[in-house]
Amino acid sequence: MAVAQDIRFPFPMMPAPKRRWLSGLVVSLFGHGLFYVGFACLAATLAAVFVLPATLLLDPQIFRTLIWMLVAVPGVVALPIGAQVVIYGRRMRARDALSVLSIDPRPPVLYLRSFDDEDLPDPTFRSPFHLENLPNPFIPQRYEERLVPVLRRIGPVISIGRPGERRAELGAARLYVRDDDWQAAVRYLAADAAALVIVVGRSHSLWWEIDLVLAHVRRERLLFFFPYVDESKARRRFWRKYYEIIPSVIPRSIGQRSEEERQARYRLFRERLEQKVSGRWPEELGGAQFLDFSDPESPRLLATKRPIEAICYSLIFRKSTAMWISARATLRPFVNKVRSLNTGERMAPMRP
Repeated sequence: MAVAQDIRFPFPMMPAPKRRWLSGLVVSLFGHGLFYVGFACLAATLAAVFVLPATLLLDPQIFRTLIWMLVAVPGVVALPIGAQVVIYGRRMRARDALSVLSIDPRPPVLYLRSFDDEDLPDPTFRSPFHLENLPNPFIPQRYEERLVPVLRRIGPVISIGRPGERRAELGAARLYVRDDDWQAAVRYLAADAAALVIVVGRSHSLWWEIDLVLAHVRRERLLFFFPYVDESKARRRFWRKYYEIIPSVIPRSIGQRSEEERQARYRLFRERLEQKVSGRWPEELGGAQFLDFSDPESPRLLATKRPIEAICYSLIFRKSTAMWISARATLRPFVNKVRSLNTGERMAPMRP
């Protein structure tokens, strides 16, 4: 694949996937239609099963069987397929990092993660009462998609893209470089970043990035994220990705595995960083998902704020909503701190 040199960066760039705005819009609209057809099928199934048998001269058992075969099954199939089509259409319209940086001249927020954790789903229910969740609040989101709108208050959010991907992931705008240049790209972007967000994982490349930013970036600009991660192979199965459409069907075992992995990642993180950063490290994460520094030697956990929907859902269904997060409220202390730092230092746009 051809490479090109952009005058803003001292390393060669790989071409980003071509943005297809109109085609992507058509695909997304078709996906929304398919999704709501499935939703209507399920609603019709419930109405038919519980209302119509009493008014018809059909055996109720035979009637219910016909309804499940002719209406419910197509509805169950159409829901996740429609959601997948919507997501694919949105990815077709995603902007790359170069175009985003040309629109927004502020120093960027660099989002670092292991490619193994790129597909982590966010189990937080998306309320239809929030305008930003329309027109379809039931389309599953990844953690990255929930965090990026909040982080944009600091600056444009960019990340290194997966080599060879045909469509960019949603969330942070992707910058594409050769495998041999990714370390140079991270080093250069980190030096200019207004903030750095690191999804703590287990890969060697991610630990190299963590060591780099701790040594060369002001620690008050760092944010470490400890998401809920199910490490089982089943996590990437097509149907499993859409458990979040109906949060109450998420098996308790998945939540338990995710919590155990999250805590294990924090213990490994703390053990490694205690040797490099003095200060009192929290013994356990508890319910927190984010850690930053109030000053260079003071790591702190950001208290997780729950959306109002979590409280209502817990009261109605008696289900735990510990995995749900209000990103805006939770990250407010970090965002305000970094914006204050930027104002005080009068940060310039990215160097030419």
